Amino acid sequence: MAYTLKSLLVMLFAGLLFSAPAYANDMNKWELLLDGGFSAPGNVLSDNVRDGFGTNLGAGIVRNLSRTLSVIGAFDYSNFHGRDIPMRNLYPNMNLGTIRKDTAHLFAVSTSAKVKLFSISNRISPYFVNGIGCLRYATQKELLPYYQTAEQTNVVLPDNKSVTKSAETVFMMIWGTGVDIRFKQSIHLFVEGNFALGFTGGSNTHYIPLKMGVRFSLPG
Repeated sequence: MAYTLKSLLVMLFAGLLFSAPAYANDMNKWELLLDGGFSAPGNVLSDNVRDGFGTNLGAGIVRNLSRTLSVIGAFDYSNFHGRDIPMRNLYPNMNLGTIRKDTAHLFAVSTSAKVKLFSISNRISPYFVNGIGCLRYATQKELLPYYQTAEQTNVVLPDNKSVTKSAETVFMMIWGTGVDIRFKQSIHLFVEGNFALGFTGGSNTHYIPLKMGVRFSLPG
């Protein structure tokens, strides 16, 4: 009995030893990812001008270290547009006013660790991501003078507009979760949501990218 158990343990160890290289070789080590979607504004732009979701685009390179652990280098862009806000109270005795238009552009470069939790039918894998990076937070505020016609139509005077810009580059952190779906051996689809926090001056800036994307295996 002891001999049989010892033989089984030796056979099992030998099987793991020889299957490990094949397991590693079967894994796609390098991948290209492309994604897009929407971003919830969090506290980007002030409450009185914020106008719903912004757009999001991203790309990156993935280095798979094992079946469950990957390192991702990514570039991510989100933009947000504020509502057009007429400000007629500036000229109470005239049919003149100003339209305020706010925009924000957020550029992020980050490095993240991705950990797959488990796999369903070797095809669907939920995961967590956590990373750090650099955030470029740029805002622009336009004041567009206008006058109001007798028909209550606002006519903008673009030659007299005022533009105020500001930008800062800060440290950021990212937390997120998603689901990876194997479409083919070399193509994976994914759905992911992140919480991005930039340590901007005054108060920190946070927003929530919600994206869908695809990963392609690269040779090598």
